[in-house]
Amino acid sequence: MSLSGNDDPRWLGNLEWDDHHSVPMIVYYNQKGGIGKTTNLHAHGRSMAQSFGLRVMAADLDSQRNMTYDMCGDRIRNYQGGEGQPGFYKNWINRRNANQAVVARTLKQMLEPLYGQQSTTTLADVELEQIEVEGAGELWVLCGDEDITELDNKINTATVMLETLPTLKNYLAAPYYAIMKAAKKCRAQVVLLDLSPNTEE
Repeated sequence: MSLSGNDDPRWLGNLEWDDHHSVPMIVYYNQKGGIGKTTNLHAHGRSMAQSFGLRVMAADLDSQRNMTYDMCGDRIRNYQGGEGQPGFYKNWINRRNANQAVVARTLKQMLEPLYGQQSTTTLADVELEQIEVEGAGELWVLCGDEDITELDNKINTATVMLETLPTLKNYLAAPYYAIMKAAKKCRAQVVLLDLSPNTEE
């Protein structure tokens, strides 16, 4: 993917914000790991934000969380004693507000309350926080979660059952709407998705 010439992404800056339009998404995915998709996403995200002045949100949907570490590594490692402390990454993502409710920093945290049995929670009830990448223009991160494969399994099961239980279509649509909610919170003009090599098409 080139970020110059005919592929100049600045046209994204002409998009007008309202509550109804969707944010363009670029997906970084390959069935084989270690081919540089996360490295390319990081480079493209910084280039779009710094060189082209776009507001960019990068969502880490890979349980390895390499993208989150690439973009926010120093802040994570220095948080409350940082690396080497028991559960230090979970402490990083499990931030709580004044009422001791979790402030979602990952897609899984956003969706977990919705997928509970007999849940009446909606996305509008979920408080979230993206992390702004230091020194990278307007670039934000929706952090990765090592347990996101649990979410994948639930979605895959719902996909199989969709023909017999049509109500599950809302269940399947929830990740998309959660990403859109996160993007709109930081007024992103483009979303970059880093998917796990294990993600099913």
